[in-house]
Amino acid sequence: MKSFAYAVAAVVALSAVPAAAAPILVNSNADGFVVKNDAAGNFTLSGGDNQTILAGSTIYADIATFTQTIFGTFGYSTVDGARYDTAGYIVKGNRVQLTNDGGPNSQNGGFSFLVNAGDEYGFYVDTTDNVYGRGNIAVMSNAFAAAVPEPATWAMMLLGFGMIGAAVRYRRRANIVFA
Repeated sequence: MKSFAYAVAAVVALSAVPAAAAPILVNSNADGFVVKNDAAGNFTLSGGDNQTILAGSTIYADIATFTQTIFGTFGYSTVDGARYDTAGYIVKGNRVQLTNDGGPNSQNGGFSFLVNAGDEYGFYVDTTDNVYGRGNIAVMSNAFAAAVPEPATWAMMLLGFGMIGAAVRYRRRANIVFA
């Protein structure tokens, strides 16, 4: 029985994988924040307005666990002009601006980009002045959605339930002998 327990422990140890990291919010000379909506991948990112009159950046990012295409729509708004609070997405450190500097204070559109496993990606709102109001980008997409469990995960779970059932059944058969 001990060898069986060691074998099970070895299988579990070898099949363990690290947990996926949750998206993080990074502010650089900004006081931006993110508001997550009910559905996975839907959120509003707000940039800085800390009254420093210096440029700042707010990034909401994650690391891709598998290759996928991130796509969706966005709605952008600002008070002090689109050229002062730009917004877009970032992949492996490369920024792609979604907003139009000369456009209106409210803009919307779509986006699509490819990420590979291990790529850092996310969305940003930059501010050139940090005064007169925040830039906000509301994103509706498949970004940051929880991964669907792999078939191997389901198989391991079912195997575990089977082993628990077998252990319970084996213990019921044991005869108690008093000396």
